[in-house]
Amino acid sequence: MTALHVAVDPDHARALAERWARLGIDVPLEVVSCPDRDLPGAVRQAVTERLRPDTAVTVLIPEHHYGTLLDRALHDRTAQRLLHGFDHLEDGQGAVHLTVMPYQVGPRRRRAATTPRRRRHRLPAPRWATSGAA
Repeated sequence: MTALHVAVDPDHARALAERWARLGIDVPLEVVSCPDRDLPGAVRQAVTERLRPDTAVTVLIPEHHYGTLLDRALHDRTAQRLLHGFDHLEDGQGAVHLTVMPYQVGPRRRRAATTPRRRRHRLPAPRWATSGAA
């Protein structure tokens, strides 16, 4: 068994490898560089290179959930692209198991306990809607 990390940031990859070694995890960690930031392509290539008929590969896909509408609009859907990146595999190539793990990015926006809730006031219906005139 081998753990594989596809890295777009070399500094983050180096820090991950150091933490991995410090924790003494028995599973070796292999880091694959992805300088062009094409995560789906790099993951697909790394898995395809390691896949044999007698092997099973499990891909853990973090699905980021962003706290604000702006963050959601700015970030692409890499998790969905990763999921569909393995459609090309044929029977007999080996087993690929895809597991999606939800991941919250940033703090959730919550109303402070001291902030009073705004009451929703219902606006009165316009006169033309209640006068019976059509």
